[in-house]
Amino acid sequence: LPICYLFVSSMGSAAVQMLRLSADGSMLLTDSWLLTGHSVTGRQQSARTHSVRLSPDGRLLSAANFGADEVELFQVDYEKESLRLIRSVAVDFGRQPRHMAFSPDGSNLYVLTEEGNRLYVYRLQGDRLFELAAYNTLSPDGAQGGMAADLAVSPDGRFVYSSNREQHNIAVWRKLPGGLLDLVGHCPSGGESPRGLWISLSGDSLFCANNDSGSVTVLAVNPATGAPEKVTQTLNVPAAACVRSI
Repeated sequence: LPICYLFVSSMGSAAVQMLRLSADGSMLLTDSWLLTGHSVTGRQQSARTHSVRLSPDGRLLSAANFGADEVELFQVDYEKESLRLIRSVAVDFGRQPRHMAFSPDGSNLYVLTEEGNRLYVYRLQGDRLFELAAYNTLSPDGAQGGMAADLAVSPDGRFVYSSNREQHNIAVWRKLPGGLLDLVGHCPSGGESPRGLWISLSGDSLFCANNDSGSVTVLAVNPATGAPEKVTQTLNVPAAACVRSI
């Protein structure tokens, strides 16, 4: 069996870790980093790693430094089973970067912030990130607290999805030539306080973890517009926060 690796983030310790997975299910820690820094809000008195995301080609690992308003970029060395910090990219003060997603072709990195409800779009060239734009994820018709939560990208890269907890909706974005995004609209999540998002490999279903209503909803996606149009199934999952396939 091929050697597999797991990459882990920790909000409590600000850790970014690389672990080797063995065929028997055991795990071995091969490298660990503690992020540093702080920023301007009460929740940012020290570094906090909210999430990590591996690039499609597996050579780069991005880490959302919630406590320092930064995105850290690591190079993954599989021979040495180690991580090397190669880039720190600042986002606006107090935004609190939360979740990230790469486009399937690896040309763009999307970063979602909890405060300000911003979706940042970066172009990835080699090991450098260039900011293209930042968008407000909220609907003007809903509660303006918002609290953006998670991101998902369609398998063909045409659409980007972001969840808004206090508005109970999902923002849908269309990718334009050059990497910028165009807002398609906002769709109900089918529950309360949507957090985790995952889109099926076929792109025809969007799964949403609704935390306050304790449910995971499955929404049918319109292939032309990318918009989730109706709930086709609701699963009872208390305090649902994340949904992934394995």
